[in-house]
Amino acid sequence: MTVSVDVKKWATSVVVVFATILSYSLVTSSYTAVFKTPLTSLALASATLMFAYFVSSVRLMIIHSRYTGTRLGVSEYYKARLVGNLVGFLTPSAVGGEIGRAGYLSSKGFPFTDMVAVSYYEVFFDVVFCNVMGIVFSVYQFPWTLPVLLVASFTLATWVAISAVLLYAGGRQISNSRAIPGWRGLGERVLLLAANIARAFKSVSRRVGVVDLVYIVLLTSVSQVLQAASLLAIMGVYAARGLVASMRAYFYSQSLSSIPTPGGAVTSEYGLSLVVDPETVVSFRLVYALVNIVPGLIIMLKAYTGKRGRV
Repeated sequence: MTVSVDVKKWATSVVVVFATILSYSLVTSSYTAVFKTPLTSLALASATLMFAYFVSSVRLMIIHSRYTGTRLGVSEYYKARLVGNLVGFLTPSAVGGEIGRAGYLSSKGFPFTDMVAVSYYEVFFDVVFCNVMGIVFSVYQFPWTLPVLLVASFTLATWVAISAVLLYAGGRQISNSRAIPGWRGLGERVLLLAANIARAFKSVSRRVGVVDLVYIVLLTSVSQVLQAASLLAIMGVYAARGLVASMRAYFYSQSLSSIPTPGGAVTSEYGLSLVVDPETVVSFRLVYALVNIVPGLIIMLKAYTGKRGRV
């Protein structure tokens, strides 16, 4: 029953994303964009995004191996990244991305709550980088970028605050929830789960060394710049000004994706359209949606059919 409900929710999210792209293309008369954009450009944009995700999977490998003392093959971290991308893309504000990666890694024999902490720690660097860049670039087109500035500032402050709370709580012994009226049953389990995640998050932060942090920040920067640069293939402008424009458009879009819509529907289109033309918006959103949906879906289907085959 749970699986069927999830499938329905995901199907609804997919419909919302593509319906938004279609509506935008009709309103802006850019519905022929995907046919005008050369296939080589669409393929190059897709390949750039996939390579960017591979770079971020190396970052996940560093964090996971430091915490667990075990290193899986890099392909396993890549699969975890792609599954997380799928779940994150189909959930409002990408809140399911960490759960998707944690779920895949826990299928390899690691505790789920620990993997949630690892995934949260990893994505923290993306959140900080994207929103700081969104705030910096929002100066270019103020006041049109006021929504970017507000959302990015709120998201950044929220994630920093939550991380600080996790670090604080992870270093303390949580009191028994039975002493708190109304915390029996489900509330007690939720409190215990939160305490376990906080302890794991604190442990991750302790085990990741200074040298590791340097690599993590570098890999985060490379991955995010590559994702922004994937727009260049569709824009067809490979000069420095093209890279700056693609970064502005991408980070506007990513900052606004914190607004709870499936796959950043509506908000991403707005962020991109502040910089690039409607045709580029439509082509990029289609590429971005497919690259985030198809690989992760294939991995999950293979895992599902593999389990059924062993039954």
